Amino acid sequence: MRSSAWFFVRAALIGVILIYAVPQSRAASFSVGPVVWYSWWRPFFENYLRGHDLDAGNSVRSSFAMKDSAFHYGPYASYSISDRWSVAGGFIFSIQRGYHASGQYPLVGPGYFGYAGHRARQVDRYDLDATASYALNKIFSVCIRAKSQVHNYSGAENILIRYGAVLLPLQPAVAAICWSAGAGFGAGMNLPLADNLSLVCNLSAVCLPGKNENNGIVRTRDPFVSYGGEGDISLAYYFQRINGTISIGGRYQILRYSFLPGADADMGKFDSPFDHFYGITVSALFLF
Repeated sequence: MRSSAWFFVRAALIGVILIYAVPQSRAASFSVGPVVWYSWWRPFFENYLRGHDLDAGNSVRSSFAMKDSAFHYGPYASYSISDRWSVAGGFIFSIQRGYHASGQYPLVGPGYFGYAGHRARQVDRYDLDATASYALNKIFSVCIRAKSQVHNYSGAENILIRYGAVLLPLQPAVAAICWSAGAGFGAGMNLPLADNLSLVCNLSAVCLPGKNENNGIVRTRDPFVSYGGEGDISLAYYFQRINGTISIGGRYQILRYSFLPGADADMGKFDSPFDHFYGITVSALFLF
């Protein structure tokens, strides 16, 4: 996890350098403030906790349970270079131990059978996003994006295996990390509804290659490419007294995972290739 943390630090520093390296113009302005999400998650890694990365996976007998909603928060900044161009970025992460999950599945093979209960006591999400936007007019804009996600979870397995007349109880620790980074493009709309009140919508497509690394009793490495779409809609009101904009809305992201050659797991044994993430968003951006 240390390498992932350094990745985010480097990416954030690069973003700050790019923002301040852009020559300022008369129209330049800078906004910064906090973002809070309350989000629900139907994760792709459910397949692993069901044991479907193993030959023993059985979708009929396996089970999965998850505390599937949590708060996310972090900083967000936007820099308007001119009337047309702007750049923005944010680093959002889930609260510690916000998510946790468990799965149960049978272990079956030639000459042995058993049971495994996999518990992820702590599941953390990290989301880094940077956008460069160009305004086509006062309402519509287009953008390109750089995006990275990290899902980190740790826990333990309770395994009971019978091999012939021998009964073996095991309780190995489990740690896994799923990281991805890529790019995308999209379009946005900022529609004035009344004085200082606007309807803001954004829709984009992304492609995020990455890898899932599972360091349990069996170590696996699954390179993949994930691709899909993300959309958000919100009401934004500008308060002159605080020189800031408060926004409230919703966000939805869906990604489809496909394993690349060399993956240890078999996608054909997984229940679903999709990862769903959706929730309520609140932000406050103050203009400087």
